[in-house]
Amino acid sequence: MPGINGIDLQAELNRRNIRLPIIFLTSYGDIPMSVRVIKAGAADFLMKPIAIDKIIERIQIELEKTIKRHESMKAEMQFMQTLNSLSAREMEILPMILAGLSTKEVANKLKISSRTVEIHRTQILKKTCTSSFLELSSQCAAYNLLFKQ
Repeated sequence: MPGINGIDLQAELNRRNIRLPIIFLTSYGDIPMSVRVIKAGAADFLMKPIAIDKIIERIQIELEKTIKRHESMKAEMQFMQTLNSLSAREMEILPMILAGLSTKEVANKLKISSRTVEIHRTQILKKTCTSSFLELSSQCAAYNLLFKQ
């Protein structure tokens, strides 16, 4: 590549926080170089000569990983939007329920009626399209969402 080498390009992309799957293909590589670029985030380090089908296979693998990563990010964003649809009181109640507090305990803590807590519990499940707080807890755990009481 004229003007810049692959390692410098990778470093510049990392500096700019641009995350792309990078596959190094070189004739002049060595083990220390391959270790350095892999540690810096490269997907692979291939040495020439190499069969074209091997290159295509590696590109397909990285494209599939990228698609899965984007799908996961999209699902997480949708879940976060769902949580953002909860009212302030529902967001106050949610961590208590996820922590295992009973309706009565939540009501006592917030100095509201148990019936009001039940209504909020129902609304939380409805708004999050979940059938139980165990399911909702699993989704929160999947996205590393921890709520403090």
